[in-house]
Amino acid sequence: MRKLNVSLGIILLGSLAFANLNDGEYRAEQDKYDKRGWKVFLDLKVENQKITGAKFDYVNKEGAYKSQDKAYNEKYKEICNVDVPELASHIEKSFIKTQNPEDIDALAGATESIVQFKVLAKAAMKASENKDKSIVLVNVK
Repeated sequence: MRKLNVSLGIILLGSLAFANLNDGEYRAEQDKYDKRGWKVFLDLKVENQKITGAKFDYVNKEGAYKSQDKAYNEKYKEICNVDVPELASHIEKSFIKTQNPEDIDALAGATESIVQFKVLAKAAMKASENKDKSIVLVNVK
């Protein structure tokens, strides 16, 4: 009986990496704007049941992207040694390579963003499994 429980646990832990993804484009985003006026989001693209695209960024109420805010990114890079475009590129490439949000490589100065990404990625992958093309709203705290 113990062997069965261990095997079942391994199967459940590995199920995220081998999720039954359905082709299409899926979006998960923060359920509300944060105190600075930004909402984090992930657009996920699945082809042949594999993640082939991921766009991770923040948007404000005016529709501007944090990755395109030059002043913000200069200040952020001074503090964290990485700016939002570099951060997003790192996360997106790592995710596409591993196909599993839990296997994304850490990046100094970006812990909160990576945690947010993992929450959004899991929600978007679940939407893909369910063939749900509606925007998934997620509490990323």
